[in-house]
Amino acid sequence: MSYLSIERAREILENYVWENPSDYVAYKEDANPVGDYSIYARTRDSDIMEDMNYNIVLFNLTQLAVKHDQRDKVYDFRAGHWACGWLEDIIVRKDAHDEILIECAELLSELADYPCLDDEKYSDLQCDAIMDYWEDLSLKERIEYCNDNNHSIFAARFGQPIPDAVFDDLRNNDTFN
Repeated sequence: MSYLSIERAREILENYVWENPSDYVAYKEDANPVGDYSIYARTRDSDIMEDMNYNIVLFNLTQLAVKHDQRDKVYDFRAGHWACGWLEDIIVRKDAHDEILIECAELLSELADYPCLDDEKYSDLQCDAIMDYWEDLSLKERIEYCNDNNHSIFAARFGQPIPDAVFDDLRNNDTFN
């Protein structure tokens, strides 16, 4: 059940009208999101949480668009950018169904209060990234992590689980946020 009226949702969304900055290069020549709503964005350098939030928002809004037979009202728009390589926005057209617009405003309000849309999924993705990173390290790099965290270097051997102290050290690293 929605807690916002369509009028309040439109008020909130007016702060998210997409304008074409001069330093963007659009990849989709036929798409022109100017004047529509940019609900969420990510770049080439987005972190795990930003990518996860992007996928959740896109999935939720796409599901609503399908429900209302308005697939063309919700789309991702990608543009090149000189500083960050590319920027990808979830765009919702101003003439989308009221339920879609209300959901957009609610998602934006939720993200303004707390930056993570799904803590459990975020934790799982973070753990997966750490485990993949550990698996890709050389033995020498693993030994360094074990030494840095006062753990036996024998835990660095391939096939051994990542030591808790090393895992915690990596989890606290900005790379996995």
